[in-house]
Amino acid sequence: ACSLILSSYDANESDKINTAKQLEGRKATLWASIDANRRITSSLTNILSSCENEIDVAMSSEGITLPWLSLFQTQQDQGMPDSKSVSSYLESLKQRNTCWDRIVLAETDGAAIRFLLGLGGAETSRSFLKAISYIRRNYQDLTRKGKSRNGDDSSPLQDHVAGHGHDIIVFLYERAISECPTVETLWASYMKFLSEEYISTRDELKKGKQNPQDLQQKQSRIEHGLLSASRRSIRNCPYSSALFEKRMTTIGLVSINLEPDDISAVIKEAIELGFLTSNKEAMLHLRLVAIHVVKRRLLSLISLRSTGKDFDEDEAINITATKKQKSQKNSVMYQQLDPSVIEEVKDLIEDIRDMYDEAENYLFKSHATWVEGKVTFWKHRATSEAYVLCPIAKNDANDDMTDVNRSELQDKEAIRCFEKLVKAEKPSNPDSWMDYIRYVSSSHVHSFGGDNIFSQLHPDGFAAVPSIIRKTRGLYNRALSSVRKAGQSDNSIDS
Repeated sequence: ACSLILSSYDANESDKINTAKQLEGRKATLWASIDANRRITSSLTNILSSCENEIDVAMSSEGITLPWLSLFQTQQDQGMPDSKSVSSYLESLKQRNTCWDRIVLAETDGAAIRFLLGLGGAETSRSFLKAISYIRRNYQDLTRKGKSRNGDDSSPLQDHVAGHGHDIIVFLYERAISECPTVETLWASYMKFLSEEYISTRDELKKGKQNPQDLQQKQSRIEHGLLSASRRSIRNCPYSSALFEKRMTTIGLVSINLEPDDISAVIKEAIELGFLTSNKEAMLHLRLVAIHVVKRRLLSLISLRSTGKDFDEDEAINITATKKQKSQKNSVMYQQLDPSVIEEVKDLIEDIRDMYDEAENYLFKSHATWVEGKVTFWKHRATSEAYVLCPIAKNDANDDMTDVNRSELQDKEAIRCFEKLVKAEKPSNPDSWMDYIRYVSSSHVHSFGGDNIFSQLHPDGFAAVPSIIRKTRGLYNRALSSVRKAGQSDNSIDS
């Protein structure tokens, strides 16, 4: 190519010599680059070949590798065909009348047959997970350290992972689930990786350190992959309650405007498939997880619209500084919620309580004598009502209501649920009573809006403190009484 360029180059001899030197230099640089990349490829192949060999051995052990010897039988060479002999092998197949229907259509004439894809088991999935774990460790180390792919002390694998780590891991996971689609742990590991990537990309996008457009495209790709993986996982493993749970938490993670009906649809799908309907523990757990996802949406909505911070982020408590010493930089600035947001909050509270009612109906209609399930349900609902739903509903109450009536509204549903909790089993579990007592003894929950509020049925700010103590003492006496009814002595109770 250099000679051709020089022959067509119309210039004096000195210019041709200079041009020839430049071309020779470029050619030397090109060949040096080719040689360097060949060495890197060779090193990378040597590093990863052990992982690939383990996968091949595992697949061979489970009988799901391609039977080359049965398809390409030749006297000279029984190895895998190379590119030059593909045509001859295909002709050999025709001549020997190889029956592809035995593989594609499983026409075996009564003989045993093993399919080549989708029947991978525990051994093959473990070999894939081992290879994926090895790549992920390098990827995570580079992510934490922020190491450049051009680092002098980096290995060929680290250089390759630095530029293509996410794609390599996704390709390995996709290959693994194509071989082992019914292995639950493989799907769970895949979705965990994608969830971590989604959260990491979302956090980077908030910080604005990189090109926002590139991060948004990456986040969109991960979101699509995460939703696809969660959907395919329950299609291939409809017997796994853990994957149905992952499906719901995934929808909650990536949905900007979460609709509770989308979460309820997952529960409905689990019921319609029928694999989990006989597992009462799994069905109750999935219902409570669905409520948790919608409850998280409620808290996140309020927190983001009032402070710009999500509810699971830290907020420091200022215990020493005075008003003059407070720093505007570190302080959280609160804003009033828009009327449209308040309406959405009310709708979410109503949806959550409807979901609790549906779970309660499931318990009483299908498992009326299941005591452990009732305790689990009422503890979950009482805690949610006491510390999330009732306090928010108090602020959503009618503006014409007095502060005393607001307090009644706040406590009424929570106390009803705690009463259901302590009566769900006999004798009552001490932990259930302690949860009830802890709620009643929390004075900030029972503050009535100000020191000057008074009625004959409700104490003012001064009388509220001994009132709370009396109520707490009454609950302790009820708890001890429930234990005595079970036949225990006073000495055992005191101990």
